[in-house]
Amino acid sequence: MNLIQEKVLVVSVLNWIKERKLPPNCDAADITEEIDLVTDGVLDSMGLVDLLLFVEEQTSRPIDLITVEPKDVCVVRNLCRIALGNQLAKNTDGCEQEEHGRRDVLTAGGQV
Repeated sequence: MNLIQEKVLVVSVLNWIKERKLPPNCDAADITEEIDLVTDGVLDSMGLVDLLLFVEEQTSRPIDLITVEPKDVCVVRNLCRIALGNQLAKNTDGCEQEEHGRRDVLTAGGQV
C-alpha cells in the first residue's frame, strides 16, 4: 500500500469537498476522512458522482462500482484506498472489509 499517495489523495478529496460541495449547514472542520458523506448529509447522489469523477481524474484509474461495497465509496478514506487499489482497513468492530467486494450494487441494497 502506498500510504504517501493515499494521504495526498485524501487531502485532495477533502479540499475538493470543502471548496466545492460543502453544504451551508456543515463546518469544514467536520469533514474528515472518516465521515460518511451521504449519510451525514455532506453529499447528495449527484455530489457523490461528481466526487467519483474527480477521484478518477486524480488517479487516472476508473472505479468499478460493481466490485465495491456502496458504503465504502461514501467514506473518503475508503474511497481513496479503492481508487488506488489499496486494501481496505479493518472495521472498528473487528470485521475485516474486503479489498474488492464482488457484490453487485443492487444486491447490497442499492444505497450509494
